[in-house]
Amino acid sequence: MEEYQNKIIDYNNIKKKLGTYEDFLGVKEENPDFKFENAKIISNDFENPFASFTLNKGTANGIKINDPVIYGKNLVGVVASVSPTSCTVYTISNPKTNVSVYETYTGEIGYVTGTGETEDRVYCKLPGLKSDSSVSPSGIICTTGNGGIYPKDLIVGTVVKIENSKEDGTSFATVRSAVNIEELSEVFIITEFEGQGVITITGD
Repeated sequence: MEEYQNKIIDYNNIKKKLGTYEDFLGVKEENPDFKFENAKIISNDFENPFASFTLNKGTANGIKINDPVIYGKNLVGVVASVSPTSCTVYTISNPKTNVSVYETYTGEIGYVTGTGETEDRVYCKLPGLKSDSSVSPSGIICTTGNGGIYPKDLIVGTVVKIENSKEDGTSFATVRSAVNIEELSEVFIITEFEGQGVITITGD
């Protein structure tokens, strides 16, 4: 019985890994300018595993600070520090992370920042929405490519609710990450892409 269970576990692990690489190949086909480095998660932030984790790749593998980290087409976070053999990634839930984004239906532009919350998934906030904003729950949030750190059109997550800000009369959206950090064991680091390091500004 134990042997059978182990075989099931091995099968599921292989199936998951194949799915990861299939997603990777799809991203590579759509973005031939991307260069990647596959990496494994070797440890998580003890106090908040949703906020950061450590990967087994570093400068010896061409990894550098501000390299984006993805899973499939989804943005996971960004490299915050790096050593020769490892690097620390801040997820989009980390309050130190800011990402320029747009809502795919309305085209409304803003930025998301991490909430630091440790719920069932990674959450971030999209503040500064206009009072008449058409952004609504179920809206898809993607990267704009502004700033030269993240490529355009990586999926950040889905709007789960809109709330009014008591401070300035604007609204903010709570965005739920497309990735379940707890289930991640491997990710891809984008080490190079067209426009990397180039600051761009997109108008409304």
